[in-house]
Amino acid sequence: LMTGLMLGDVSGIDSSLMDEVRKTGTAHILSVSGLHVSLWSMFAYQLLSRFKRRFASGLISILFVFLVVAVTGFSSAAIRAGLMLSVFYLGEMMSKKAEPINSLGFSLFVICFINPFAATDVSLLLSFSATSGILLSSGKINEYAAALKAKVKVRVIKIALGAACTVFLISLAAVVFTLPVSVFVFGGISFIAPLCNIITLIPTEAAMLLCGLAILLSPFAYLSRFLFFLANLLIDLFIEITGLLSK
Repeated sequence: LMTGLMLGDVSGIDSSLMDEVRKTGTAHILSVSGLHVSLWSMFAYQLLSRFKRRFASGLISILFVFLVVAVTGFSSAAIRAGLMLSVFYLGEMMSKKAEPINSLGFSLFVICFINPFAATDVSLLLSFSATSGILLSSGKINEYAAALKAKVKVRVIKIALGAACTVFLISLAAVVFTLPVSVFVFGGISFIAPLCNIITLIPTEAAMLLCGLAILLSPFAYLSRFLFFLANLLIDLFIEITGLLSK
């Protein structure tokens, strides 16, 4: 499961666990997707941006993006995310703001120009549909989350409620926009997906980062083992949640 989270390789995962993951609509977590590329590249960019060198941070982040895409096997979804992020980083290097929808359209054009048959790739169709839904509804989602947070006085509850609301609405937007593809390809959708995604998104993202840090810090054996231990706890939590909600 840890390999699936890091590299999208699900060959070693038990079939019953994969069935539970598919039923709960969280299979995208175990596939090479924009989530993997975005998470790692943005993590690297945030670290580099602290040095106040915009051009160097953007350039290194672009190189890092393509390194991650290469490690994950150059899947269509990973390439799409890599191209979108590269456009964003180029804008940062030139002090320009990238338009997300244009970046998405550009990345899709490049992928289909190189390989026209990519237009029939189910993974790409789902990824493009979900990303379109998130980008098109992001403004309203932020407005709704801000309005909900404004009604709460306690800071900790406000932050938690805002984050939960945002994750739920993003997941819902992705489910709605992928509905046509899901019905056509799979014959149905998972209505438990938004709830399961909101519960499992943070633990799985944290597990991915902990695994990566543990690998980078492998020369420090004790620290690396501790990080793997924490990641394993989060992965066990993910397994328990998907097992419970799949029923």
